[in-house]
Amino acid sequence: MQDVTRETITFCNTAAQTALPMRQLGSFLPGEGVGGAGVHWNGATWRWMEWDHEPLKRTKDKYGTSLIAADMQLQDWGVPYSELEPYYEKFELSCGTSGRAGNLRGKKIAGGNIFEGPRRREYPKVALQDQYTAIAIALMESYPCPANPK
Repeated sequence: MQDVTRETITFCNTAAQTALPMRQLGSFLPGEGVGGAGVHWNGATWRWMEWDHEPLKRTKDKYGTSLIAADMQLQDWGVPYSELEPYYEKFELSCGTSGRAGNLRGKKIAGGNIFEGPRRREYPKVALQDQYTAIAIALMESYPCPANPK
């Protein structure tokens, strides 16, 4: 934490004011939350997909080696999803992550992300209500588009 009695910053509310040193910090705390991740975190905690852990292996399995250029630096992460899943779960339990599982022990469940890696358990907290924007987008997508005029 910055000690403003020894090293401070100046501040003014308008360009017409004289900038004065801050002697006491309030909501603006320089040096607090270094890196910004915890300060600016928006509460989204996605698990990596299974593919994210093994992009080289899965690309070869699905498309063969011909699509991978010789100078392409594609490699597997080194730890498969199945090994990290218990740690994902532990984190979600500790921070109270909410949602709806879409892949519970390999069974695809409507209403959740069916493309996610398999979970051993449902989310610790129930899914939040959809916001109006998400509902509006879903409604718009359910209406058929008119044919393009020729």
